[in-house]
Amino acid sequence: MTRILSSIFALLLSTSILLTGHGLQMILGPLLGLELAFSELEIGYTGSAYYAGFIAGCLVIPRLIQKVGHIRVFLVLISLATVALLMLGISQTLLFWLIARALSGASFSGLYMIIESWLSESATPENRGLVLSIYSVITLLAISTGQMFITLELPLTNLVMVAAILFLLSTLPVGLTNSASPQPLHPVTFKIGTVFNDSRIAIYGALVCGLVTSGFWALGPIIAKALHFEANQISLFMAVTLMGGALLQLPIGRFSDLVDRRLVISALSGAASLVTLMTIVLGLESPSAFFIVMFLFGGATFPLYSISLAHA
Repeated sequence: MTRILSSIFALLLSTSILLTGHGLQMILGPLLGLELAFSELEIGYTGSAYYAGFIAGCLVIPRLIQKVGHIRVFLVLISLATVALLMLGISQTLLFWLIARALSGASFSGLYMIIESWLSESATPENRGLVLSIYSVITLLAISTGQMFITLELPLTNLVMVAAILFLLSTLPVGLTNSASPQPLHPVTFKIGTVFNDSRIAIYGALVCGLVTSGFWALGPIIAKALHFEANQISLFMAVTLMGGALLQLPIGRFSDLVDRRLVISALSGAASLVTLMTIVLGLESPSAFFIVMFLFGGATFPLYSISLAHA
């Protein structure tokens, strides 16, 4: 395990810096939209544009990786993600924002693809759940750290520049590493029916997790704002959710290596549903109560993706 972690150290370091900036970007988007007087529906559209771009990136970027390799595409996508972020600070029109968010989604789909394929190739079936859980812990901790930047007494446009700096700094570890990059991709035909038959539980798990967490990413700050939270409470509202996922990720990932992962996916889904139902029934109002609930919600929800990925 030590050998594996040393071989992917540069990748994990780049990932942590990149996703710190991404975490700041994800909370900045909705708050900037509110500052520009976008409606909640329009802010929701920008979130949808991000995921539309994400899907498009999944279809297009593998061809680029086949042509020029993982590391070159990784560096190019960070540049495009930086451009997409800076676009938010130079225009107040919804169409421009939709284009910028779609470009950001396409860039990050490729970045996640490269990171996760690199990690998966470095792991073995016996430790893949643990390796992907370590990655998920780093992901959630980095994103939650980035979201705490919102508490700095800086204008939102200045925070956009901070996020852009973090994006560009993340190119250094991977750009200078002498570790072997993943093997070149082999041309394949993607057939959703075949994938579904081979690993339908993983598809269900990833799909449902995506439906739930995408709503959290796109509208979490808006919900916190509607609850009359201050700026520091909004960042804490988002961060405690990720902290819940980060703290439970490793033990759940390790446990999933020892038992049938389908049972783990079912248990997590049931726990997430129970926590959500409790929130509705109890009608919570105080910020402290919401923080506890969101911690539990994150702990039950965010490990679902890495466990589904390991099962696939």
